[in-house]
Amino acid sequence: MKYYTKALENYATFRGRASRKEFWMFQLFNLIIISILILVVGPGIEHGSGIGLFAQLYCLFIFLPTLSIIVRRLHDTGRTGWLYFTSFVPVIGGLIIIWFMLLKGNKGSNKYGDDPCTI
Repeated sequence: MKYYTKALENYATFRGRASRKEFWMFQLFNLIIISILILVVGPGIEHGSGIGLFAQLYCLFIFLPTLSIIVRRLHDTGRTGWLYFTSFVPVIGGLIIIWFMLLKGNKGSNKYGDDPCTI
């Protein structure tokens, strides 16, 4: 839970680095919250017209923190945050970003800051 709250606290911080564990724990909590919103809250709305409405609002709320943690994760691997825009290339772009998120971060300091695993 500390990784989730840490990402929310740094929602507009595009400098520095985010560890692989921090990124994936944040994504895991997002998946759990969205699943709960869709499965539990969504079906309670009449006629199914609003199913997923709360999940969509949550996704809108979480967009900026997600973007910032992706940029900081790219920084951890020694890459510029501008590489995020490769995700707009259909299919292959998203796969490239996922690949970068799976890579180990640079040990020690790099031009984006200190190693988040040693802080």
